[in-house]
Amino acid sequence: MIDSDAATYPEALLREWKAQAESEQQDRQNGIHASRSDWNWPGAWDFAPYRKERRQGFVGRRWLLERVRAWAADPEARQALLIGADFGVGKTAFLAQLLDQEAQIASALETPTATEIDPLQNTGPGLPVLAQHFCRWEENAYLSPGRFVQSLAAQLKEELPAYRKLLEADDASQLRNSLDQAEAEPLLAFQQGVVAPLARIPAPATQRLLVVDALDEALDYRPGAGGSTRFTIVDLLAKEARNLPSWLRLLATSQIGRAHV
Repeated sequence: MIDSDAATYPEALLREWKAQAESEQQDRQNGIHASRSDWNWPGAWDFAPYRKERRQGFVGRRWLLERVRAWAADPEARQALLIGADFGVGKTAFLAQLLDQEAQIASALETPTATEIDPLQNTGPGLPVLAQHFCRWEENAYLSPGRFVQSLAAQLKEELPAYRKLLEADDASQLRNSLDQAEAEPLLAFQQGVVAPLARIPAPATQRLLVVDALDEALDYRPGAGGSTRFTIVDLLAKEARNLPSWLRLLATSQIGRAHV
């Protein structure tokens, strides 16, 4: 798959993967642990069961997938793409199918004997998703801007070794503290723990995607004890999305007329 698609898997990307693997191997040989022993990274939400539930019976939408792929591959395209539609049209189902296809393709690349990829609808390699979040109005925790920031940080740590090393450096205690306090100060945590570190690390060889589903539902967040009363996930993105590095693009969905960032 890689050899036959140099456009999607350019030499620079392959060299980046090689460099990351060699760096991780060197760390292991030098006895460097995967994470600091005096600080625990916040956990990431596991949306796999939710995606599986929402994509049951999904068919079609090849035209939309092709539009998203064209946007993601166009270096001149805008940094953000918002898919807007009425309630019940299938925005979440589309994203769930899209992301699960990406996971299947990644697994196939790691396991050459894999024989079949869910054909939505076999239109090429998966998109370079860096992090994802699904807002769910019935679960207030998934609407929390603080937990949103912490989940993003946990995903970035897994996908970007340079980001992980930066936040685990001895002089990065302020960044780590901002993530610990994200529930109380979500905007500060997003600025210090996500936006600022991403601006400091080397750009990946290819552009990456931050995927956020149902921004309109994020507006229904109900702060609990100790939570912020000033911000929602929409507010965070509206204030700081333009400060994200140019190599990181935002793909989001929203019910028409509610949460346009």
